[in-house]
Amino acid sequence: MAVQRRSYSTVNTAYEEFMFDKHRYNVLWGSAGSGKSNAAAQKVIRRCIEENTPEFHHIFTVVRKYKTTIRGTVFEQIRGELQRMGISEMMTINESYGIFKFWNGAEIRCIGLDDKEKIKSLVSTGAWVEEATELEEDDFSQLDLRFRGEAPFCKQIILTFNPINEAHWVKRRFFDTPQNGFTYTLHTTYKDNYFIDEQYKKLLEEQYVFDENLHRIYVLGEWGRIKTGSEFFFNFKFDKHCRNVKYINGLPLHISFDWNLNPYITAVISQINKKDVPNEKGGSSVFYFVNVIDEFALPNPYNSSERLCDDIILRYEHELKYGCYIYGDASGNTMSTKANVSDYDIVENILGKFMNNYSMRVPKANPLVRRRRWFINKALYGGFNIEIAVDLKCKKLIADFENCIESADGGIHKQTARDSVSGVVYEKFAHHSDAFSYFLCAAFENHYENFM
Repeated sequence: MAVQRRSYSTVNTAYEEFMFDKHRYNVLWGSAGSGKSNAAAQKVIRRCIEENTPEFHHIFTVVRKYKTTIRGTVFEQIRGELQRMGISEMMTINESYGIFKFWNGAEIRCIGLDDKEKIKSLVSTGAWVEEATELEEDDFSQLDLRFRGEAPFCKQIILTFNPINEAHWVKRRFFDTPQNGFTYTLHTTYKDNYFIDEQYKKLLEEQYVFDENLHRIYVLGEWGRIKTGSEFFFNFKFDKHCRNVKYINGLPLHISFDWNLNPYITAVISQINKKDVPNEKGGSSVFYFVNVIDEFALPNPYNSSERLCDDIILRYEHELKYGCYIYGDASGNTMSTKANVSDYDIVENILGKFMNNYSMRVPKANPLVRRRRWFINKALYGGFNIEIAVDLKCKKLIADFENCIESADGGIHKQTARDSVSGVVYEKFAHHSDAFSYFLCAAFENHYENFM
C-alpha cells in the first residue's frame, strides 16, 4: 500500500518542509495549539507507511518522561491521526502495551523513560520525544545513543515542546550551540495552525493575559524564564517593551558603544521621537519615545572599533545623513581595543562626516551602576515622560534585560562562560544593556541628575 504525498493535504502549511526533512534532529517548538504534536504524529506515520523494503521496516519509538502520561496524550494523538487518514481499521493496536502495528511490518511503540526494561532493550529506527523539556539531558543522551548503525532511511529524533525555560538544556544544546548539519528547527504558534477554531484562539489569548511569562511561553511561543526576585532590570516586561519598531525617516541615530572584546564588541542603535501628547487638562505635554531599532555584536576576529564603525555605516549609510549622536562606555576615551588611539578617536575619524559639534555625548566617567539601575527601571516603569520600545531583532539586548542579576553590592552579578575554542572567560550578559544604559543616562541627562 503506497500513500502519496498528496494524502497529507491536511498538514499545516508551516510544517510541509518538516515532513520531508532528513536531519538527525527535528526540533519543533512554539506556543500551545500550534499543531506541533499533530505534525510529529503525521510524519512518524508517513515514514512508517512509505519507507520500507522487503528487508526493512520502521520501528518508531514515541517517548515521554513518564509512562503514566502516555495513554491520554501521544497514544491518542497517533490513534486520532490514523482514524483521520482512514487507515486505523487496517492496523493492529495494542492499547495495553501502547503499540501500533502496520500491515507492512512497521511499528510505533509508545514508552515512558521510567520504564527501565523497555529502554534497556530498545530497538528502534527513529523516535519522537513529546514534551522534550520534561527530560533531563542525560535521559536524552542515553536515548540518542541507541540510534546508531546503518539503515536504508535516515535515523531521526523529533522533539516537540513549549519553551518553558530559557535556561533549559534543550535551548543550550540545540539553539545556543547548534549541531550544524544535524539539526532542523521550526518555530510555530497557534496562528500557524489552520485547524483550530476561533474560540480556542480567544481562550488561549485570554487565559494567560495576566501572567507575562506564561503568555510568552504558551501564546507567543517564546522562551520563558524563571523569575528569581533579584532581576537587575526588574521593570522590564517583554510584552510591554518589545515589538516591531520601525525606523523613523529624518530622525538622527543615537549610537552607543560598549568596548568589551569578548564575547563581542557591542553597539546599540536608537532613535528619539519627541512629541506633544494631549494631557488630562486639555493641553499637551512633551513626551519622548525611545525606539531601540538595532544592535551590533562583532566577535573575534571582527571585534575592533574600526570594523564596528564600518559595519554601522554599511548598514545605515543612508540614514546617517540625518546625523548621529555618540554615547557609550567612558573607558573608550582613554584606551582602544586594538590601536594606539582611543576608541572614540576612531569613532570620530570614521563617523565624523555624520557628526556635528554636539554629537559626542560620552561622559568623563560612567554613571554609577546602582544609580543608573534605578533610573533605567524607573524609565521602564513609565516614571518619566519617556516610553521605551525595543525591536524584536535586538535579541542580545532583550536577553540582557531578562537575565542580568543584581549582585550583593547592588551591581550586576558577573555570570561568566568560557569559550570552547579559545578558552577565554567572558561575561555572558550586560554588554548591550550597558550600552543602552550609557545612552539613556546621557541622552536624558536632566532626568538622570534630578530623579529620586
